[in-house]
Amino acid sequence: MRLAFESWQRWSDRASRPTCRNPGIYALAFSDADLTDAAFTVLEGIVYFGMTNGTLEDRLDNFHKTVTLSKCQHGGADRFLFKHRVFSDVVERLYLAQWPFDVFSAATAADKLRLKGRVLQAEYECFAAYVEKFEQLPEFNRSSSQKYTAKVKNF
Repeated sequence: MRLAFESWQRWSDRASRPTCRNPGIYALAFSDADLTDAAFTVLEGIVYFGMTNGTLEDRLDNFHKTVTLSKCQHGGADRFLFKHRVFSDVVERLYLAQWPFDVFSAATAADKLRLKGRVLQAEYECFAAYVEKFEQLPEFNRSSSQKYTAKVKNF
């Protein structure tokens, strides 16, 4: 399976593309260089791959609420928040690439279900591509990465 991400965009522009209303995969990366509109590649700076069979926009909003309000609505963001407590300190270096899946054009309900299954498969293809290149999962996909909510509960 070929990774079919759209170009990188700044986190602050996450809802600017109409395809964000589709299910799909997303990659988050930190970069000191401006990645805006650069073609997607599997970068060492990728810190998280996520997926949704809802809308990318809703899932990314859940991530944003978790990291800005410390209200856990997203597991990967909970790990992100443990390390990056002040989102405004890192947001300018955070980039997003989206891989939308057009489930709306599916001819039948069965075809729509198959396409949603490919979303999950695509997320694992992303994991595999990253592991092949860097021999580990992105930082916030690792189960060993600590969660903010676990820290708060232990105080």
